[in-house]
Amino acid sequence: MTYGPIVRIILRYLVGAAFMGSQAIGDQLAADPDLVAVGSLIIGALVEAYYAWAKRRGGAT
Repeated sequence: MTYGPIVRIILRYLVGAAFMGSQAIGDQLAADPDLVAVGSLIIGALVEAYYAWAKRRGGAT
């Protein structure tokens, strides 16, 4: 069984939980939707870049 897709899903949920776990972070994100957009773009790009790297090495399905 390949674990690559499962790990990607788990990482996405962990990042979401980390952002929602703090009241101060939640207040700041609620006040600045541009910050949310940029953060989401960066996190998504990192996850997808890692997936592309793993796929080239034969570790992703």
